[in-house]
Amino acid sequence: KDLRACTAYSVAYELELWKKAESEKFRLHLADHEAALQEQLEDEYRQQEITRAQEFRHRQSEVRDLEFKVKRKLLELQQREAAIVAEDRRITGLCDGMKRKAD
Repeated sequence: KDLRACTAYSVAYELELWKKAESEKFRLHLADHEAALQEQLEDEYRQQEITRAQEFRHRQSEVRDLEFKVKRKLLELQQREAAIVAEDRRITGLCDGMKRKAD
């Protein structure tokens, strides 16, 4: 008797075809899922990079502001120091002048 004519062979053959089709569908589904996850991860990474770059620019701006304030304070202190030195010289000169008059 021809095996291919047998119902069991036909059922087994159909089952094998179904298994292959299901396996291929699953493989395609898995590939799609993997691609979707990859895209999601890439999107998250891009967003993190954007956030990091924004934070970096913000911090750079803060540092520039602080540098400007420090330079301004330094100049202010140097001017005050120069004024104090000048006043000290003036007072020393007055004291010396008073001592000479007293002598």
